[in-house]
Amino acid sequence: MDLMQDYPRIAELEKKAARRVPPFAWAYLASGTGKGVAARRNLEALDKVILTPRFLRGKVTPQLATRFLGQDYALPLGVAPIGLSSLIWPGSEKMLARAAAKAGIPYCLSTVAGDSIEHIGPLAGDMGWFQLYPPQDRAMMRDLLARAQAAGFQKLLVTADVPAASRREDMRVAGAPLGSFRSQITARIFFQLLKHPSWSLATLRNGALRFRNLEKYAPQSHLANLSVFIGQQLHGALDWEYLAEIRQSWPGPMLLKGVLAVEDAAQAKAIGLDGLVLSNHGGRQFDAAPVPIDQLPAMRRAALLRATADQVDAHAEELALIECRDNGKPISEARVGDLPSVSEMLRYWAGAADKIHGETVEISPNSFNFTRHEPLGVVALVVPWNSPLAILAAKVGAALAAGNAVVLKPAEQAAVSILAIAELFDRAGFPPGAVNVVSGVGEVVGDALVRHPG
Repeated sequence: MDLMQDYPRIAELEKKAARRVPPFAWAYLASGTGKGVAARRNLEALDKVILTPRFLRGKVTPQLATRFLGQDYALPLGVAPIGLSSLIWPGSEKMLARAAAKAGIPYCLSTVAGDSIEHIGPLAGDMGWFQLYPPQDRAMMRDLLARAQAAGFQKLLVTADVPAASRREDMRVAGAPLGSFRSQITARIFFQLLKHPSWSLATLRNGALRFRNLEKYAPQSHLANLSVFIGQQLHGALDWEYLAEIRQSWPGPMLLKGVLAVEDAAQAKAIGLDGLVLSNHGGRQFDAAPVPIDQLPAMRRAALLRATADQVDAHAEELALIECRDNGKPISEARVGDLPSVSEMLRYWAGAADKIHGETVEISPNSFNFTRHEPLGVVALVVPWNSPLAILAAKVGAALAAGNAVVLKPAEQAAVSILAIAELFDRAGFPPGAVNVVSGVGEVVGDALVRHPG
C-alpha cells in the first residue's frame, strides 16, 4: 500500500478514520466544547503561520533533529497525551508508544489512558513521558509518580487546563457512553457497533475499556462506575502550592500544560518547572479560551524581559560603575536605588506583555507613545547622558513588551551606557534587530529602518 498515494493529506486520513470508527468514538476524538469555536480558532491560527524560505543554498539536507531538556529527538514534535485513546482505536496506546520509540520522538501517556504505566513504559523506552492529572489524594499522586519513574518515563507533564469536567456537547449528540453521565450501552450505541465491525472486533480482542492506571486506587463501591471516582479525584485539585509539591516529588524534568497567561508562566518558572506547554486543551474545555500560538509571542517577550532583569541583577556592580561614569551619581545610590528599580521595572513590563497588544502606551509627557501594529513598529530613542538605565527600564522595556523594535542613539557622552544596555538584551536572548544602536551624538535618531524579527 502506498500511503502517500492513498492519503496525501491528513484530511484523507480523517475521512477514512471517521468511516472506520463508531460515531460516538469519533466525537470523543474530534469534538471541542460549546459551539466548537476555540477548536476552529486553533486550526485557523496555525494555518496563518508563515515560514519564509531561504533559497540559493545548493543541495541541502534538512536537519530536523532537536535537543530538548537534555535529550535528543529525531523530530521537533511528539505524541500528545490522549485520555482513553483505546476508545478511539483499541490498543492504540501500545501502537503509539512503539511508533514513537521507533521514530525517536516523545510519547506521552495520559493518567486516564486505557493501558497502564507498567505496560507502556517499556514500550516507549527513553522516549516515554507521563502526563499527570493531579488527584485530590496526595498519596495517590506520589504513587503514580513512583510508578512512572519505575517504568522508565523520562519527563513529567502536569495538566492544569481541566479544572472541571467539560460538557462536550458533540459527544452527547453522538450518544457517547463516555464523557457524559450515561455509561450504559444503549440501543443507539449497539447499532453503531454493528455498523463498525472492525472497531468492535478489535475492542473484543483488546478487552473492555478500562482506566488501568487508576483502578487500584478506587474503593470497592466505585469499581462498577470508575468514572465517578475519577471525576471526584481529578477535577479542581491543582493550585500553585500543590504544583510545588509535585515538583518536589518528581526528580526529573517537569513541564506544565495549559498555561495561557504571562503571569502564570512567570510563577511556573519561579516554582522550578523546566518548561511550559501552551494549551487550551484543544478547545475541548472552554470555548472562549485564547489560541495558544497567539499567546506565544507575548509569552516569549515576557520571558526575555525577565531574563534581562536577571542580567541587570547579575551585573549590578559593572552597571553601577557605568551609571556613575555617565551621570556623576554616587555609586551607592546606583547600587541601592537605580539598579533595583531598573530590575523591578523590567519585571513589571514582562508581566504586562500580554496586556498592551494593540493599545497606545503613554510613557512620558515627551510624546513617547506607541501602538503595536503589524508589521511591528520601531521606537527610536535619544538616550540622555543622565538617565540611561532609567531609559532602559521605563521606555525600552515597555517598547519591547509591546512587540516593537528599538533604536538607541546617545545624546551626549552616554555611548558606553547604550552599548551596555544593548549587550544586556543580547545576553538575555533577544533576537538580532530587537535593540539597535546608532552611532554618533545628536538630538534626533533619524529614519531607522529596522524590523523586529520575532
